[in-house]
Amino acid sequence: IERVQRLTELHPLLSADIVFDGPDDQHWSETESLRVWFSGGQGSDRADGRILEALQAQLHLGQRFQGQDVACFVVTEDRDLRLKSQALKAMVY
Repeated sequence: IERVQRLTELHPLLSADIVFDGPDDQHWSETESLRVWFSGGQGSDRADGRILEALQAQLHLGQRFQGQDVACFVVTEDRDLRLKSQALKAMVY
């Protein structure tokens, strides 16, 4: 969280969401441009669903900034989440 917070502080046009599996659906804001989420629910890969929902909403809304599509980046080691995120036009690392 601290590393991502530093990144968003260095780049004022960047905002970030960090999503963790967690028993309660909750979030808090570390800063104006950094939000931390817990997925809620039961079972594994709950955070994955939350991430994919956010990407679908972004794609559906056609988010743009200064005439350019907003880039979404997903950082994951999960192959399935990687493929699904790429299908939703996210850049995956």
